[in-house]
Amino acid sequence: MMLTLRPLNTDDAHELVTWFKDEREVLSWGGPYFDFPLSPAALTELISEHKGQTPSRECWAVDRRDGAFVGSFQIAYNYRSGQAGLGRVVLKPDQRGKGLGSQMLKMAEEEAFRRPEINRLELRVFTGNDPALASYKRAGFVVEGTARQSARLGSEYWDALVMSKLRSEREL
Repeated sequence: MMLTLRPLNTDDAHELVTWFKDEREVLSWGGPYFDFPLSPAALTELISEHKGQTPSRECWAVDRRDGAFVGSFQIAYNYRSGQAGLGRVVLKPDQRGKGLGSQMLKMAEEEAFRRPEINRLELRVFTGNDPALASYKRAGFVVEGTARQSARLGSEYWDALVMSKLRSEREL
C-alpha cells in the first residue's frame, strides 16, 4: 500500500487523540509529557514548531493513497550535533499489523537524512513495546543501551531502549 507524507495539522490532532484508549498507551507513545485523556490542544504547540527552513521539530501525518490519515511521527533536530530524534511514532489501531510501520519508518528516515547536517537518527522505545521494538530492529536501528526507569506509570517504572541509525548505515 502506498503512503504519502504531509505536515500534521490541527484537524489531524482531533483524530489522533482518539487512537489512545488509556494512560499506558499515551505514555508508550508520547513519553511522560502527555496526560490521558490526550487533547488536541496538547498537540498544538508541537505542531506549531514545524515551520521554516530549519525547524526544531517536524510533525508528520502519514496518509494512505486514498487520503485516509493512518499514522504520525515527529522528528526533533539538533543541527549543531548532527542528530535527529525520532519520536511519537503511531499507527491508527485498525491499521496495525499490515506492514505500514515499515513504510512509515522508511519515510521518517528519508525525511531526517535529507538534511545534510544530520548524521544520526535516534529513538527511544519502552522495553515492553515489543511490536515497536521489532519494527525498529527490522528498519535497521541498533540498540545502544538502556535508559533505566526513565518513565513512571503509577508505581511502575519503565525502562527505555536507546536505538539509533547512522547515515552510513542506510540502505539506499
